[in-house]
Amino acid sequence: MGSFDTEKKAMAAAFFASFVFGLSFVFSKVALQFTAPLVLLAFRFVTAFLLLHLLLLTGKVKLSLRGKKLLPLILLGFLQPVLYFVFENYGILLTSATFSAVMIALIPIATLFGGILFLREIPTLFQVIFSVLSVAGVTLMALLQRGGGTVTALGVLLLLGAVLVQSGYTALTRKLSLTYSVFERTYLMFLTGCAIFVPAAVISCGFDFPLLLSYLRHPEVWSATVFLGAFCSFGAFLALNYANSHLPVARTTAFANISTLVSVFAGVILLKESFTFWTLTASLMIVAGVWGVQKFKRKEEKEESGYPEA
Repeated sequence: MGSFDTEKKAMAAAFFASFVFGLSFVFSKVALQFTAPLVLLAFRFVTAFLLLHLLLLTGKVKLSLRGKKLLPLILLGFLQPVLYFVFENYGILLTSATFSAVMIALIPIATLFGGILFLREIPTLFQVIFSVLSVAGVTLMALLQRGGGTVTALGVLLLLGAVLVQSGYTALTRKLSLTYSVFERTYLMFLTGCAIFVPAAVISCGFDFPLLLSYLRHPEVWSATVFLGAFCSFGAFLALNYANSHLPVARTTAFANISTLVSVFAGVILLKESFTFWTLTASLMIVAGVWGVQKFKRKEEKEESGYPEA
């Protein structure tokens, strides 16, 4: 029963992370009308890092890195959030909305191959088929949006980098879960993010600290900072690292395309965007794909033990 409960908790954690990531696009889109990407990223990860320290003060989790190698955790943080956010944000900027959505949707497929190469986790044939179905649903959704813009070679390379980095992060965080707790991995990820994004934001503002802080005068910026820092970073990455500790990468990343579904429905509800029969069809393809990957797991797959919990 304990194994079953842990599996369900891990699935719920992966779903929660993807759901929140889907909402992040709406908050980021609004906030970026008043500030720059690097500034918003700095605010976001400083907020998340402070929340981790508040969690430490409660005594419910412990940070024990004495005697442990820090380089693997720093590498994890360099992959996600640093490289991934840089590649994704500037890749989207240099390509059309449709092309970028399709490229990012390839992450679950790339992660399947990453799991095979680095973790020896072989997905079932049905898991591969349903993963492709989910990607096809996202592709259809992207085509329905008819996003304008041009596609540059640099943009393509950056988005490809984002896909590879995310698949590498997923494989690495699962591998490190045998040695480091969920909290330890998340803590070093956010520490690395702050170490990179805060100086980058300061430099982008010409070392003008009053100017940097003045962005928080806009309600759209500080409200996005709270949501992105508290939910999309603090909550979602803790949940995602937990899920990667207890589920094979094929099952964890299957939830990734839920983000696209959530962002579309958020646009329909909050921004009054249209919802058509083909949008519904694409949504059902995504949901069916996620369901199929969870349903047709390997027969020999069972709950693994020995993972640090906190």
